[in-house]
Amino acid sequence: MKKRHSSDYISGDDITNNGTITIKSNATNHGNLKVNSVTTNGTVNYELHTPITVRDGAFDANDLSNVTVKVGLITAPLDGMKFGEVVDNNLDLLTAWKYNDGGGAKKLFGPYVNGAYSNFFSDGSANGDDKTNDATLITPGKGYRASLYQGKNPNDGDLTSDGLLEFTGNILVGPKSTSVGSNSDGWDLIGNPYTSGLSLKAFVSENNNLLENLTTGITYWDNTLNPAAFVTKTKAELDATDGDIVIPPGQAFFVRPKTGTTSLNFKADQQQIQNGASFNRNSNALEGFNITLGNSDVNKSTKVYLNNTTTLGVDKGHEAAAIGLSTKGMGIYTLIADQSTTEALAIQSIPTNSIENTTLKLGVNAGLGEHTLSLESINLPEDLNVYVTDLANGSETLLNKKVYTFNVTDAPLEGSGRFIISFQSN
Repeated sequence: MKKRHSSDYISGDDITNNGTITIKSNATNHGNLKVNSVTTNGTVNYELHTPITVRDGAFDANDLSNVTVKVGLITAPLDGMKFGEVVDNNLDLLTAWKYNDGGGAKKLFGPYVNGAYSNFFSDGSANGDDKTNDATLITPGKGYRASLYQGKNPNDGDLTSDGLLEFTGNILVGPKSTSVGSNSDGWDLIGNPYTSGLSLKAFVSENNNLLENLTTGITYWDNTLNPAAFVTKTKAELDATDGDIVIPPGQAFFVRPKTGTTSLNFKADQQQIQNGASFNRNSNALEGFNITLGNSDVNKSTKVYLNNTTTLGVDKGHEAAAIGLSTKGMGIYTLIADQSTTEALAIQSIPTNSIENTTLKLGVNAGLGEHTLSLESINLPEDLNVYVTDLANGSETLLNKKVYTFNVTDAPLEGSGRFIISFQSN
């Protein structure tokens, strides 16, 4: 066995547990336990760092109007636990959202189903009569949305930081197949099933032929951003990344499998020790830019890469569709350059050898009021100018030099009919 920085990791070939093993995590670090086999007559706990739900004033479980929900996308880091047991272990933390007619509490905890998060019912074994989802197994590898109270109970006390969701169960050491492909929107929420980090490069490489051509990579919810937002990584970005991107234990993420794919594969050799809580890492070898839609409260971005090995159409591993949740309310995306699909893209790649003849439709969803469009370079060549044309007034703005400000009046803006991106070499 090896141990480094007691809060970081323990790794070794075999482990025998005759007592209690507790693996801890916090906002900056997830504990890692990586072993080849486990013999246990004792207990294993994992305390999974999970965001809180912020409430302004008294918490009304039937009314979310005064509640800011912070989303945690998680999977079970241990095997064998049922939802009723999760509730019992975390009774004061799991957010009660709404009560059903029988008095049972609906928790802000559940899987992603057909384009939306679902919620489980349970009052736990000691409270009430609602047992609707008590026997539902919380399966490692399957993703769930979870949110905790900003108070230890609805009426008293506040958490000053995010909470710890406690799991008890068995350590997964071997391969794991996770069911996918049943959601009508094509997306599935899955997660790292191990008590150690997961190599994202190894996972995507293993499942590359099972993922949809337009979305060979992952999308995850990042609470470390301000405000929190969806982040997408393509296979091309992963391949260009210096080192690896490691998914923490218990972290869930979105994938889009090919039609007909029924499972994706996690393997023990994909495990990698991970010393931080976030799996953000930039791909410094690529060239391109972000275009950001902003207002006084929120910024959202879409990404375009410049790569002469790609085409104006769909290139597997280089494009990524935008999950519908990311463009609701306020969002920005592009459409594929050759218009072979009308799918909203979070990321696309275009060749530079014909870039002056290339235009991109820019999709914008925005509410009433003032908004901005701005450019952020990703190793963007200095001699390439990027313009945005606003078809509503005919104006053209060089985004390399100026932020474009526009107003939405009368009705919210939605779709790709107003803005076009074009290019010119200096």
